[in-house]
Amino acid sequence: GNPTSGITAIKIASDSTMQNLINLNSTNQIPNPQTLHSNLFSTSFSGNEKIGLMFSYPQIQNIGTGTKPIVADFFSYGLVNDGLTKNERIANQIIRLEMEELPNTPGKFRASLEYVMLNQLNIFDPKTYEKIIPIDDEPIFLIIDELKGNDAPRINYNDLGADGVLTTVSDQQDILSHMGLVVLSIKTFKPGDTVGVQLIDKDLNVDSDLVDIYTVVDPTKFPNDPAVDTVGLANLGFRENQPFGRLLEITFDDERWLKSNILYDGKSCSQISGSDGLASTGFTLVETGRKTGEFFG
Repeated sequence: GNPTSGITAIKIASDSTMQNLINLNSTNQIPNPQTLHSNLFSTSFSGNEKIGLMFSYPQIQNIGTGTKPIVADFFSYGLVNDGLTKNERIANQIIRLEMEELPNTPGKFRASLEYVMLNQLNIFDPKTYEKIIPIDDEPIFLIIDELKGNDAPRINYNDLGADGVLTTVSDQQDILSHMGLVVLSIKTFKPGDTVGVQLIDKDLNVDSDLVDIYTVVDPTKFPNDPAVDTVGLANLGFRENQPFGRLLEITFDDERWLKSNILYDGKSCSQISGSDGLASTGFTLVETGRKTGEFFG
């Protein structure tokens, strides 16, 4: 429609590249990201305002005279409440494939898709979202739950026929989540024995280019954290009265293996001489190789 009075313009990025991914929660592409965040998520908005985008750029040389497409997609990720049910897990996105023609097979094009599964440790980490590649011949996207049936990722291609009619051709592939499995290297053991812990969960392979490593929340650094002395991440608080940053814990008689002077559920063990607790052992879960989703510690 036509412009009206009362329009508010908020600068969200200043960039010279032809393609970019802008995180509106923590964008560094402008000099005042805190002000941007305050303006975008102001409580003065009702949530029903209409949004328009303006692209401003200098004259581009040698670009030709043909029509050039401009596209902008809004993505949203996160949790509503505790994210315990499917409708409380948000991952809205559009991925655009740039197909590459096979050199020895004219008329055939190829691309690949890769996804990262969001979990309780990486969903609030801004670095997780820096891995997104939304437009590429090898794009990377995020999922927060298994996707199948009508929710499965679907590729749509508009085929232009000789009669000038566009026909949509599509295909889809279910993405299933995986159940985790923990196995001890021995069934019975005594003081002084070394016990190996194997964790198998394909969803924890969050970077296919690297060997993923999960460490223990150190009680000397985070003595009051709810996930202390567990394999996981600090500073994530509670969800449903359980430590949100806890990925794996080791217990004896249903009690967490915890440094003796650390309170948990209002209780602590008698202090001992020397080091104690899971973190003091140097325990770490290390992936057995890139893309395996199998970890050993």
